Amino acid sequence: MPQPRLAAKRAPLSELPSLATRTGIAEAVHTAIVQEFGEAEARVRCLFYAQVGANVAAIVTGRSYQVMAGSLHVVTASADEMGDGLPAFFAMIADDPQTHGLEFHAWIAGQRPGSVEIVDLASRHYEANARALGIPWGAGRSYPPYVWAPVEAVPEGIRLRASEQTMRAVAMPFCVAERARIVRLGERAYRHFHDAWKG
Repeated sequence: MPQPRLAAKRAPLSELPSLATRTGIAEAVHTAIVQEFGEAEARVRCLFYAQVGANVAAIVTGRSYQVMAGSLHVVTASADEMGDGLPAFFAMIADDPQTHGLEFHAWIAGQRPGSVEIVDLASRHYEANARALGIPWGAGRSYPPYVWAPVEAVPEGIRLRASEQTMRAVAMPFCVAERARIVRLGERAYRHFHDAWKG
């Protein structure tokens, strides 16, 4: 994959990459994955979002990013909206024995001084995935199309919990089995990013 000439635009490690860089990577990865799988199937391809995103983010920013896998909990409607005193939520519980390891979410983590960067490039699909399961979605509730923030600043209503078992049993074998496609999608996503940056 070609190396970008973006050194002058790279933020210090104590800061997040610039908003333009974060948005450019998120949109480039999303575009590449939708081109590969189609919009409907892209919403269940979180491991591709994570691994391709980690690779492209590392090349563009010069930082190290790691794919994480585990549980996701997203509040979809407040207790007031539900009217019964309890909020509604969409959850992927990685350690639930009833799902036999088939239920999980994947995202990216990056180390920075005194904190951890959390990157979820698939958050744009939270609502569609919840609605597909018949889970109520509150009027006016929305999450950003991607999450890229220090762990202490992840948007309220989103909770991610890594699972070592899921990492070993699912994420790592996936990255080996899909290596060729991950590399190809990474090259495509980088081209999208580079073309948008030049434009």
